[in-house]
Amino acid sequence: MEHVRVIFLFFACCVLMFLPFQTLAQVDTYEFDPDFNCVDRGNFTANSSFAGNLNRLVSSLSSLTSKPYGFYNLSSGDSSGEKAYAIGLCRREVKRDDCLRCIQTAARNLTEQCPRSKQAVVWYTQCMFRYSNRTIYGRKETDPKLSYRAGEKISSNIDEFERLQRELLNRLKGVAAAGGGNRKYAQGNSSASPGYRRFYGSAQCTPDLSEEDCNDCLIYGFESIPSCCDSEIGLRWFCPSCNFRFETWRFYEFEADLELDPPGSAGSPTPAAKTEEKTGKGKGGSKVVIAIVIPIVLVALFGICLCLVLKWKKNKSRDRVKVLGSSPLSGSVAEDEFSNTDSLLVDFENLKVATKNFSPGNELGRGGFGSVYKILRSVKFWIGDGYMAPEYAMHGQFSVKTDVFSFGVLVIEIITGKRNNNGRGSDDDDDAEDLLSWVWRSWREDVILSVIDPSLTAGVA
Repeated sequence: MEHVRVIFLFFACCVLMFLPFQTLAQVDTYEFDPDFNCVDRGNFTANSSFAGNLNRLVSSLSSLTSKPYGFYNLSSGDSSGEKAYAIGLCRREVKRDDCLRCIQTAARNLTEQCPRSKQAVVWYTQCMFRYSNRTIYGRKETDPKLSYRAGEKISSNIDEFERLQRELLNRLKGVAAAGGGNRKYAQGNSSASPGYRRFYGSAQCTPDLSEEDCNDCLIYGFESIPSCCDSEIGLRWFCPSCNFRFETWRFYEFEADLELDPPGSAGSPTPAAKTEEKTGKGKGGSKVVIAIVIPIVLVALFGICLCLVLKWKKNKSRDRVKVLGSSPLSGSVAEDEFSNTDSLLVDFENLKVATKNFSPGNELGRGGFGSVYKILRSVKFWIGDGYMAPEYAMHGQFSVKTDVFSFGVLVIEIITGKRNNNGRGSDDDDDAEDLLSWVWRSWREDVILSVIDPSLTAGVA
């Protein structure tokens, strides 16, 4: 039975150790119907050279191989007639095959919905497609515009909400604009506003834009918020060259959970990771740091847990200390054990205190070597209030689950480097949030890595 108990504690420790890191984004079920925009900048006839070039361009999409970055730049025709140009772009988390299918569908439907327009654009939930009779690659275009609102207004702390909103979007803008020729995208979160949850956002430009044009396009979008989506707790905004999104829940996947980019690719495939892990502080660093830190921390904690369990089992058999004569055992294996175990050497004064001056009330019995006394190493004295499980603290109910809870708190203290009774505040802060509430809140807000003791990760990056 004792071995079963040890194994149970060991696996409980492992579960408590791994669970905090299994944070998942909420499923983004936000969908909208395609929005077709037939730009009023001239029409073409059915037998024109542009009509033939556009039809060939759309038809060629069916033979394309999917690309890793979700961006397509296409053209059809030559200098003898009016060429057709097109651009397709997908959301960051859309897998490459799904992305190409979305663009193929968007292209077919757009030409059907805008049968004579020389310029048109459509937005689907997962992708955007646009075409034109003039060069559009590398050129910023902010019209037409499209926005979707969450439908819930901010009821209080509006100024603070909007300040934090601008702060997050401006940070994302800088990272996205600095991206390379394959991807200009950033995602991340910001601090919570009083009365609201943490903010999450993303910003994206077509990667053919220069850094300046991407920056200007997103600024134009941010400045459009008051006229379309003022005081909304969530919004999506689109134009042909850029888009951004803002919510009070994490709608995106972490960079490490997304489809990997091909090795050695040019461009900037990691701005999203840099922004997300930086703003989560947080989540310390980039995905490279995360990939290194988490395994090291988990292996270290695994070893600590194993040592603690083994030490607990070893000490379980030593809950009584024998008061022997003036010399230790000799001429036996026990002699080596006692002479090499410094932790068992207790001076006489401490023994007097521990046994209450060798009180008869603490005497367990007598043997050939003398009296045997019981000594109490009060857990309450060392760790205070029990690590006690709630059901024991409130109702006096005790079970094997109580030990599991206490051991879990011990593991959390090791990970965070903080005492349970002090929470995350200072020793003299009576209003500090208790440790368990802080860790639980950090897990629910997807910033669990912020609870790790910095000394565990020092020098890793």
